[in-house]
Parts: sequence; C-alpha cells; structure tokens
Amino acid sequence: MTDQIVLRVVGCGARRSMERLRSRYFLRMLGQVVLRAVKRHDWRFVSCILLAYAILGLADPVYAAEEPEVAIEVLLDSGQASEAVTAAEGLLAKRKETLGEQHAETLAAVNLLGVARLAHGDYAKAQPLLEMTLQARRNVLGVAHPAVAESLNNLGAAWYCLGDYQKAMTCLQEALKGRRAALGPSDPATLQSQANLGLAQEAQGMKDAAVESLTAA
Repeated sequence: MTDQIVLRVVGCGARRSMERLRSRYFLRMLGQVVLRAVKRHDWRFVSCILLAYAILGLADPVYAAEEPEVAIEVLLDSGQASEAVTAAEGLLAKRKETLGEQHAETLAAVNLLGVARLAHGDYAKAQPLLEMTLQARRNVLGVAHPAVAESLNNLGAAWYCLGDYQKAMTCLQEALKGRRAALGPSDPATLQSQANLGLAQEAQGMKDAAVESLTAA
C-alpha cells in the first residue's frame, strides 16, 4: 500500500509535489521504498519510479537510499549491467569526494564498479578494480575474512573472461578454500566458487578435475 501511494504521488501529482520530492527526507524515504521493492523483485515498480525521476529531472532514489549497493546489485541481477555501471560510477565518484579514496565505503564502491563492469563485459577495466579491492580487503580485514574470498572469486572470474585460465584457477582455488573455511561446504557462495573453479579447470583441459568440481557444485 505504501508503495502504491508513493507511486501515485510521483506519477500523478508531480507539479504539486516538486518541493516535497526535492526534500532530503522524502528522497531518503523513497529510496527505502525502492529498496523494499527491489528485495521482493518488483521490477515494474522500480522501473516506474526510476522513469518518473528521470522525467522530472530529480535525484535518482538509488543515491538517496541508505544502501545504494543493494539497488545496484539488483540492477545486475535483473540484467541491467549498463545501468549498473553508470550507477556504480556515480556512487564511486560521490564517495571519493565525500569520504576519500581509502574509506571502507569508497572501497566497497570500487568493488561494485568492478563487478558491474565485469557483468557488462568490460573485462580489462574490471580486472584492476577487482585487484585493488582484493588487496585493500586483505590489508584491512585479514586473509581469512569472507569478503576476501568474495574478491578472489570475482577476480578469478575476471581472469577467466580475459582468457588467463591459470590465474583464474589460482584465484578460484583460494576463494573456494576461504569460503569453505568461513561459510561451510554447502553455502551457495562456496558452491559458486566450486562451479567457477570447474569451468576454469575445464578451460585448462583438466577434464577429470573439472567434472569433480562441477559435480560437487
């Protein structure tokens, strides 16, 4: 019901509501409404909100949300890689300006941009961003942290897409080891790394190892 009310305000009462729409409070509230819609995969509602904001020339609620990473990740999940890259670039620029280049949230935006570029097929641009994220996470969080394993998995995927299967295998083996230790053997993230490793092994001609990894995943 709340989502429908907000949609009606944006879609039909735009001229009367311009000042309210521009207020920080309303932008923040709308950002949270968008995120709730995103989490329940209500793409029609999210698309309507973003389109309305584009028409009105107002700030994108993705940037007004407290968790913009979630919204960008959902753009990726819904196959909107180009939009995700644009949003991640904007988020990174904003965080560099307001927080500095070494802040944890800035580094999170670097990682997100790397993932978005990977999904978009910009493998050569994604790889250095993912490498940077990995090194930063190792330094700040320690080698055993699940986020380090996530970065290894992402970097391994980048090397795989670039055709460097040996580097991909090295990263993915470390990612699998880290995720098994931190999350357990049956966690979806662990199984993802297992499957990715199998693909890299297959590309290297290691058929038996690939079958074992892919079967386990």
